[in-house]
Amino acid sequence: MLARLDEIPGVGESRVDWSGRLVLLEVEPGSPVEQVFARADEILEGGTQRLDPRSEAEAIADYRQGAAWMRAGETLRLSRHEAGVLARNLGVEAAREAGLDGEETQRFIAVVEQSIAAAFERIHAAGQGLPSSFGERAIVLEDVLEKCRDFLSEEKRARLEAALRAP
Repeated sequence: MLARLDEIPGVGESRVDWSGRLVLLEVEPGSPVEQVFARADEILEGGTQRLDPRSEAEAIADYRQGAAWMRAGETLRLSRHEAGVLARNLGVEAAREAGLDGEETQRFIAVVEQSIAAAFERIHAAGQGLPSSFGERAIVLEDVLEKCRDFLSEEKRARLEAALRAP
C-alpha cells in the first residue's frame, strides 16, 4: 500500500505509524494537495480523513523527533508487532474460555503470535497488503490447533477450538 502511495504524482514519500491508522504523505512543493489526497483515498479504499491542523502538526512533530514512521520496505516490522498484539488480545480471551492455566495460556499466546506473524510474512512475500477479510485465518487456526497438541489435552484443545471458531 505504501509503495502504491509513493507512486502518486506529487508524493515525495509515504510512511505509516505503528498503529497502522495514520499515514504521512510528504507532498512535493507545487503539487496539488487535494488531488494527491483524493488519489491516496482511492488507494486506501475510501473513508480517509485528513487530520485537523493541530493533530497534523503533532504527527509531523512526532515524526521529526524520531517517532517510528515506516516506509514501504519497513512495514513487516509493523506486521510482526501487530501479530503480538493480536495474539495477546485473542489469546487471553480464548484461553480463559477454554480453561487454560497460566503456563498453557502463555504457550498458547506464543503459538498464536508465531502463526500470525508467519501468515503476515507470507502476505508480505507475495507483495500484497493485508486484505480487509483476512484470508489466512483458516490456515492460522489450523496451525495453532495443531501446535497446541504438544502441550494441551484433547479436552482443552477442543474447548480452545470452540472458542476460536466462535464468531
